[in-house]
This record gives sequence, C-alpha cells and structure tokens, in this order.
Amino acid sequence: MFSKKQKFKNIFFVLLANVLVFSGFEWVAGYLIQEKNIYRTVGLMNGNHPLMEFDGDLGYQIRKQAMTYGRSFYFNAGGNRITDASGRPISTKVNFTNEEGIIRSEHGDLVVNSLGYRGPYFKKNKSPDTFRIVAMGGSTTAGMYENELTYPRLLERMLNRVVTGKQKIEVINAGVWGYTSCQVMKRYKKEIVDLKPDAILLMSGWNDINKMRESGIKKKSQYCMNHHPVLVRSNIFRFLRLKISEGFKNNSSELGVEFFQDNAKYYLGNLREIIEDAGVNGTHVVLVSLPSLFETGDSDKFSGYEQFGGFSLQEIEYRQSAVIYINSLKKKLAKEYKHVSYVDNGLSPLTVGKSKFFDDTIHPTGSGNRVLAFQLFKYLNERYKFDETFRQKYHEESWSKNKL
Repeated sequence: MFSKKQKFKNIFFVLLANVLVFSGFEWVAGYLIQEKNIYRTVGLMNGNHPLMEFDGDLGYQIRKQAMTYGRSFYFNAGGNRITDASGRPISTKVNFTNEEGIIRSEHGDLVVNSLGYRGPYFKKNKSPDTFRIVAMGGSTTAGMYENELTYPRLLERMLNRVVTGKQKIEVINAGVWGYTSCQVMKRYKKEIVDLKPDAILLMSGWNDINKMRESGIKKKSQYCMNHHPVLVRSNIFRFLRLKISEGFKNNSSELGVEFFQDNAKYYLGNLREIIEDAGVNGTHVVLVSLPSLFETGDSDKFSGYEQFGGFSLQEIEYRQSAVIYINSLKKKLAKEYKHVSYVDNGLSPLTVGKSKFFDDTIHPTGSGNRVLAFQLFKYLNERYKFDETFRQKYHEESWSKNKL
C-alpha cells in the first residue's frame, strides 16, 4: 500500500510525464506542418505576422490594427531591405497614421487599414451622403501589389468623378487572398452586414474551383472545413486536419471532373446565403463573372500564352469548363432574385490582346483591372444615375423588392 504522500507523488509524476509527452508531440506536429496549408505562414498562429492574423471562423484574415501592432516590425529609414540572419527578407511596416499604412515585404507594398481591409481607412458608420459599395472575393478582388490599381480603387475614382453635388461614393475592398466562398460568406455575416452597404460586388469562385474537384465531400461542413477556434491552435489537431484533407485529395482523380458539378452546390449555397441576407437588408448584389485567360472555343488556340506555362492541356480544359459553369450559375442566380444582377467583367472570351491584361491565368494586371472597373462603372452609373439624379434616386426611391 502506498502512503497518501506517495500517491500524490505518483500522480504528480504521471501528470508531468503526460505533459512532457504531449509537448513533444506538439513540437513534432508543429515541425511537420510548418510547410503545409495556411499554417505555413510564419508567425500566423502565434500572432507575430505583420499582415495576417489567425481567426477561428475564417482561418485567417488581414490583421486589424496592423499599424499599431508589434514592435518587432519596423521600417528601415535608410531604405535598405531588412533581413534575418539567413538573409531572408523580413516584412516591415510604414505608418501613415494609426488608421492606415503600408505593409512592406520582399514582394511589394500593401496598403491596409486598422479595420482589417485592403486600402485606405474608412469610418464604419456610413454618413448620410455616402453611397457605400463593398467588393468581396479572393485575390482577384484583393489585388496584387499595385495599390492604386486594384479594381475597387479604380472604380471608386471613376464613380466619384461623375457624382454631382457633395455626395460621396465609397468602394471598400473586402477581398482576401485565398478566400473561398465559405470564408466570403462568413465574413459577410461577421462584418460586412454591419457596414450597411448599399451594394455588394461579389466576384468569388476561383478558390472554390480548386476545392470542387475533391472527392469524399458529403456535406457543407466538409466542403468548408470549419476551423475550431480553440482546437485549431494545437499543432496536433492541425496536423490531423491536414492529413484528413490530404486523404480527400489523394482519393480524387487527377482532375476531379466527376466531382465538380456535385460539389458546386455548396458554392451555390454560400452565394445564396449572402444574397438572401442582403435582400432582407435592402442591399443590391452584383455577381461579377470570374476573370480569366481560360476562354471558350478550342483550347489549343490560346494555350500558347506564356501564362499557361506548366499547365497540361487537360488542366486547361478543366479550368475552362469550370469557369464557364461557375459564371452560368451566377447568371441563373441573377434571374432568381430581383435584387441581384450579373455583370460581365469586360475581359470577355477572345478579347483582342487579352493576354496583356493578365499577370497569370486569372489575376488581372493594372490595365486589366481598369477594364473590369470600367465595366462595373458603366453598369452602376446606368442603374443609379450618379451623374444626374443621385440625391433623388438614392434618398427618395423606395428600396422594396417590387421596385428593385
């Protein structure tokens, strides 16, 4: 028989051994996933990344209060690139104010604001003389490293040039790199609805096209892979999640064509959730076609573009058929709801010199974003008559479903 004191000692050592074993597994799991998925972003999970931060619902998001956060990120006034001991560049920040500034990296500069959006600061509470538009989507919305040549910034300038009187039009860039329709929908409910937008521009789908080819997806929770806000901070949990998701991918065919249309229902469901909630709030939704170099017609006519380097003909044809199908779904949605419209991005199939408007197969250059912004400018100006009767149309017209 053990004495009471000896029992406590045994329990203490057992607990200590378990803690040490668990810590060891945590370290090993952390090492194994450091190059995998979103968790490969250095500093994301421990809160030490200057631009992105972990979010339990979304997985990750643009850091809020990025300009006021952390002393470890600073700007070298001499203009030299700052590197770590191994010579790798370190992200830095340039403050304009505590409300907005530049996150600087080896790839380029990104203007962000304290609310966690790309672009200049705006007040969350919309003033009465402001018409607010929110652009939502993934990297094709967030844009590359040309801060003033993202399509939301270009569109805002175009619209404000024609507005009569003292009215102001705001176009907020709520795009986040890598977001699927799952994250776009969640962010809409979590944040965008509180901004009380008058209109939403929704250009989401490319990241879903990659997701739709996976096998074994039987329900929305599998498609969206929700992040548990507490468990996901464990390396072991994240390691198991990654192995499960890799299992789905390994069970799929090379292209996953046979799963695409069936999985598309989850994408469509996410769009419907946004659309139906927007309708209740009197918000007009514009579904924008996905920009791409994947065109209609024979794929061998454009597969010679340099942007298609590394793509097999089968992959090109898969993405070609996928983007056509996704855009067709958006057109059908626009016909179902009176407060929803469909607008072609202007970079339409077989546009002359189209390859010059794209950095790669899906991301427009600054000139490509000008085309996209101008298409939306023409549509919005025609709908709302910003250059003629903005005050009358916006403040006096009924926003009932019957008149939308």
